[in-house]
Amino acid sequence: MKIILAGGGTGGHLFPGIALAQEIRSRPVDSEILFLCTNREFDLNQLGHYNFTYYPLPSPRLSFSPLFPVRLGKSLWLSLKYFKRFQPELVIGLGGYGSVAPLVAAYLKGIPIVLMEQNFLPGKITRYFSGAAREIYVQWPGSEKYFKEPSKVIVTGSPIRSFIKRLDRATTCREFNLSPGKKILLVLGGSQGAHALNQFMVNHLEYLNNFPDNLAIIHLTGQADYEMVRQSYGDTRIEHCVFSFCERMEEVYSVADLVLSRAGALAMAEMAYLRLPSVLVPYPSAADNHQFLNAQEVQKKDAGLLIEQKNLSADTMKYIVEKVLFNDGLLQKMAESARLLAYPESASTIYLRITQLITPV
Repeated sequence: MKIILAGGGTGGHLFPGIALAQEIRSRPVDSEILFLCTNREFDLNQLGHYNFTYYPLPSPRLSFSPLFPVRLGKSLWLSLKYFKRFQPELVIGLGGYGSVAPLVAAYLKGIPIVLMEQNFLPGKITRYFSGAAREIYVQWPGSEKYFKEPSKVIVTGSPIRSFIKRLDRATTCREFNLSPGKKILLVLGGSQGAHALNQFMVNHLEYLNNFPDNLAIIHLTGQADYEMVRQSYGDTRIEHCVFSFCERMEEVYSVADLVLSRAGALAMAEMAYLRLPSVLVPYPSAADNHQFLNAQEVQKKDAGLLIEQKNLSADTMKYIVEKVLFNDGLLQKMAESARLLAYPESASTIYLRITQLITPV
């Protein structure tokens, strides 16, 4: 079978597609996979890293610029060109503006479309193309209410990349030069980083220095703030590791006792899969406030805590450390609750459904 996965631009859009492609590639059925991704460096690096064939497309955001129709037209022309060469049997939309032209091309050529959506409130592109889709695979129960045809919606969870698994904590701590007996706080803001979280940590390092014997930190900053954060940690007495981005997410997850994170849907799927407690700070400018809704669903299940960015303060940091991170009972409760949000068979479930669409029984 020949499948095109369309979209990307961020880890939240691209990584579930990579996880599904890994599942397809692991099966004994002959298959060919092609990614039509954005031309962002992130997509090109990640797809090259995972050894998938890809073609980048211009992926303009909807705007009133006179160049918008030109760029979209070029993207559609390239999509049709690659479709003619590849002859796909199915197109999977991963969300974001990078999926628009390939989905239009699939519709024009009568090729079956399915969509994957990780956010509780589906993105605009997913909603717009939902009428043309055969099926829509969502991460959250309740998302179906946002679609005109909820019968098309199947709650599958989000596919998790095959290397994401829990490793031995003590061994992995040694690789980071961290003490396994300390509580380890993992700070991450998604593939692009989160300036507000970075600043929140930097502003309160003096307070965190009160716990050199009990606390360690792994901080993923994103590229923009990396040097600022790295230098800020230079004089701290607490064990720490600072990365701009980390390919070894299975390792940082495996040593974390608590994750302080944005509320991107993919990160929450991975944390649920590994039963990780979390404190979620939604990005307030996210489209339609979708990160807040994601975090709200996690908090409803007692798997994490929702703290709005406007409420980040010294008292908030004190609460996170003293009332959450150092509270073994609460951490255990959240870890057990996270299990209710996990869909460990997500990639397999979606694989079986798309094979039936391509070769109906």
